[in-house]
Amino acid sequence: MALEIFLLKPVFLIYVVLAITILIFLGILIPKQRFLDGAEFWHYIFNPLIFIWSAILLLLFFENTYFKHFFALGAAVYIIFYFENLFYYVSSGKEKNEENFSRTTNIMNVVSVFFLAAGLYGVKTFIQLPTWILATVFFALSSTLIYGAFWVIKPVWRDIILEIFIVALIVTELFIALSFLPIGFYADGAILGIIYYMLAGIMTNFLKKGEAPYRRYLAIGSLLLLFVIATAKWM
Repeated sequence: MALEIFLLKPVFLIYVVLAITILIFLGILIPKQRFLDGAEFWHYIFNPLIFIWSAILLLLFFENTYFKHFFALGAAVYIIFYFENLFYYVSSGKEKNEENFSRTTNIMNVVSVFFLAAGLYGVKTFIQLPTWILATVFFALSSTLIYGAFWVIKPVWRDIILEIFIVALIVTELFIALSFLPIGFYADGAILGIIYYMLAGIMTNFLKKGEAPYRRYLAIGSLLLLFVIATAKWM
């Protein structure tokens, strides 16, 4: 509903962002009352927030009205799906449902990285903000996304801080490098999302099992990258 209001009245952007942020806070507060402590609340809040904020940022650059409505509906449906999985995860036993919730979080993170990267590239294209400012924002938000996903597997930040820094640093360096490619910002965002998918998938399996099935992720990621590069509109 809030995203639809933004589509009908773009001048209400700030109010829409605040309203959605409050709704997501309330969505986390419901399971917090019975299943989460104060520290856990903050571990679960930022991934859906960044997902929605990034979706709104990217939504600013769409031109087709029907696609805007379809995009807003898709983002809302996935947020509902995420909260459903979160509630089931914390109420039915974290050990039992860790795999499903981790997969749900990782999928949302891949999409969030695509939304965030494409949106920031759009800002660079139309507003001409310096790359270092955008890269700083991207590093901070991508680090938060990665932390939220890895914390589900190992809920001790000292055990995952190095992995978070490595993945965040690699994708941020690639974010800077891709900003110089003569292709559209949607393709840039898709490339970065695919690379994040490969890195996060390999690192997630390493944290879980002590091994990294890199061949599978490299094969799938390489095919997706070839498809994006081959179909991208080069300027």
